[in-house]
Amino acid sequence: MSRHWRIGSLPFARDVVTVGFEEPLSRAITRMVQGDFSQLPVVNRNNVLRGVVTWESIARAQLGRRGDTIAAALDPHPLTAQEQEELFVRIDDIQHHGFLIVTDADNLVLGILTASDLADQLKLRVEPFILLGEAERRLRRLTDRLPVDDLPVGSGVRKTRAADKYLTLGQYPEVLKEDACWAQLGWPYEQDDLVRRVTAVKNYRNELAHWDMDAPETKTEALEETKQLLSLLKLIDHDLRP
Repeated sequence: MSRHWRIGSLPFARDVVTVGFEEPLSRAITRMVQGDFSQLPVVNRNNVLRGVVTWESIARAQLGRRGDTIAAALDPHPLTAQEQEELFVRIDDIQHHGFLIVTDADNLVLGILTASDLADQLKLRVEPFILLGEAERRLRRLTDRLPVDDLPVGSGVRKTRAADKYLTLGQYPEVLKEDACWAQLGWPYEQDDLVRRVTAVKNYRNELAHWDMDAPETKTEALEETKQLLSLLKLIDHDLRP
């Protein structure tokens, strides 16, 4: 199981619009406007990367009256990356320059990874952990007032609290199953439904522990279940402490 994010594991744009070195600059401008692109790779007839044109390089060429060809606005040293490279090593480059051109070992253009692509993927991959962490903190606050002696013995719940340690997400279903605990909590929900929801979120957390960072599975239902549980907890969790 991979613990690294690779450039090639991200769904960057692979159907790349390019321009040729000798083409008119107006063609690049037209393609950039039509496609809402901020940059275009410049390639030769064999699709080998020769450089890049951006709105900034076009503006410099026009202000400097360098000519009306792609060559006049060419940045001959664009930042590139290969699919096997680790993502985090290149995040600063993407942040500062807005994109990386993905090439193979022969410098053939394979795609473009933009800052927008990166932001979307970070949200997709980090959001589950943020939501799970918040759900666990809210469950902890909401159950902190339960006396240790009223907690169930199963799953080591009472032993954990007696040792002044935090319960794990997997132990909360045991607490909510205990009728005495449920009665003291006084939540305006159905007990069986909340137990089911917390159990489902616990299972999702366990699955994420075996997550392959290079090929994550998007478990839409489990993520939605986590969001729904969090919404229910927010309605009854009025303690604003961290």
